[in-house]
Parts: sequence; C-alpha cells; structure tokens
Amino acid sequence: MSKKLWLLISVLSDALSACLAWALFYAFRKTYVESLKFGEQIPLEFNEKFWLGLLLIPVFWVVLYALSGSYHQIFRKSRLRELSRTAVSTLLGTTILFFLLLLDDTIGDYRSYYKLFFALLVLHFSCTWFFRFIISTSIVKKVHQRIIGFNTILIGSNSRALELYSEMEGMKKSSGNRFLGYIHIQNKN
Repeated sequence: MSKKLWLLISVLSDALSACLAWALFYAFRKTYVESLKFGEQIPLEFNEKFWLGLLLIPVFWVVLYALSGSYHQIFRKSRLRELSRTAVSTLLGTTILFFLLLLDDTIGDYRSYYKLFFALLVLHFSCTWFFRFIISTSIVKKVHQRIIGFNTILIGSNSRALELYSEMEGMKKSSGNRFLGYIHIQNKN
C-alpha cells in the first residue's frame, strides 16, 4: 500500500474512533449523568444535537491530530511514541471540548463534571488507541518484512562498510533500510 493510502486509513480510523467515542459518551451522559440529575431514567434519544456532534467532533479531532503532527512520517512510528502522543492529544482535546461544550451543562452536583471529563477522556483514548495500535503494528510488521523501506545510502566503501551492509541485510527482521548504493570516501592522511 502506498503512503497516501496509509495516511487515509489513519485519518479515517481517527474519525471513526472519534464518532464511536462521542456516541458512547452521549449515551453515558444521557443514561447516567442526566438520570442522576433528574432522579429518573432518561430515555436515550438521538436528536439533532447528537447528529451535529457526530459530524463536527471527528473534524475537531482530526484537525487537532494534524496540528500535533500525528500524520507526519506515517511509516516512522513507534507504538510507544504513538501511545504517548495519543495520550497527550486526547488530554488536550478533551479539555478543550469540556470547556467548550460540557461546562455549561446543568448537573446535579459538581462531581458530575469530573465524571463527564474522565468518561470522555477514557472513551476517546481507548477508541483512538485501539485503532492506532492496530495500524502501527501493521506498519511495523511490514517494515520488518521489508515490504516498507526507507531509502538509504551507505557512506564508505571499505571492508567495515561492506560488513555493516551484510549485517543489516542479513538480519531476520529488517530495520527498514533499503540500500540504494554507497558513497566512496577516500582517506587522505
């Protein structure tokens, strides 16, 4: 698959995870938080605010991820770095959404704000990280299998350079280097 296709898959999975997290959060908000506030079970209705949120919230998240650099160098991602980047972006995005959309909710007590914040944080992080983990694992596997590679030029032409080349090409799991050639350097002492 090409780099553009992997980028599209990443953006679409982030949008899908944002939709899923927002739908689950909306259900939590209606069935749990509002039921506590009113003292009775509130029916789960998918009104125009829900559908508007389902359209706009994924755009917010994709723009935030793009601004934070999540879509740069799509093939050079580590799962650990992706985990930390997702956690930081989710914390930032959840805080922004909380202050823009949730802080003016009428609630029974102030603890409901904490529940809303952490519910959105956990739901969004879990959904996003699940898809990102699958994508990054797939990319890492393709790099190790030499399906995806990074153009590399070896500098040097002595026996040490040849030894390095042979060692890297002989590795069972590729580090991702696709050797295009070498540059000869003369040692002038």
